[in-house]
Amino acid sequence: MNKRHIVTQPLVAATLLIAQVARVGHSSAWPSLGNQDPSGTFGNPSSPALRIVVVGDSSVTAPGVQPLDDCWVRLTAQQFARDYYVTLISHGVGGAKIADMLNEQLSPALADNPDILLVSIGGNDALRGTPLGRFEEDYERLAITTAGIPTGVGGIGDFGSIPRLPTFARSIASVRSASTNRAITRIVVKHPHLVKANARDPRYKAFFTDPYRYFAADHFHLAAEGHRLIAQAWEEIVPTLVAMHKTT
Repeated sequence: MNKRHIVTQPLVAATLLIAQVARVGHSSAWPSLGNQDPSGTFGNPSSPALRIVVVGDSSVTAPGVQPLDDCWVRLTAQQFARDYYVTLISHGVGGAKIADMLNEQLSPALADNPDILLVSIGGNDALRGTPLGRFEEDYERLAITTAGIPTGVGGIGDFGSIPRLPTFARSIASVRSASTNRAITRIVVKHPHLVKANARDPRYKAFFTDPYRYFAADHFHLAAEGHRLIAQAWEEIVPTLVAMHKTT
């Protein structure tokens, strides 16, 4: 195989995936689910105060999750609320890519003076063709900008499980999401204030074996059952983030 084919094949695959995501995204065959704001307060007001600020995409705004208390953001806040009175502030915007988050969400999020920052971004970059090198550079910028703040970051799961995508597009989505997840991991290992929730775990096989239980009515976003599952990974990093908070 010559170098030209090595270069162009991933580009062709990414272009095909972008086209399929756009096609199913605008199809009237599926319900349109609105974004939600998971912000709120949690725990005993007499407990020590903890301000948690969240940035990201629709994984944060939880379209189709009912009740909203079952979204992973609130479930994670409840874990912190065992020992703290948590003020949770979300700046998440559905459809955001990492560049959108950096340009529109991060500054107001940092202005909220977070004790802990939660970041869930990269899914739209994987599905909508952000070049991997650019994504990794932007994630490095995120890491540098948030230095000194205990920061939990979400990985990217296997998007080959998304029921709404045609079969051939799922295989491309699987490769793209894995590459994006690895890019996040490469940044995390360089920056000790970043703690990554595990997005690649045997428990997520359920997204493939029982998708209509775990995906919302649009067959694209996760339903409450799906959020409860990924919340387990976020809950696993809560003790580390709390320990980091106590030393800052």
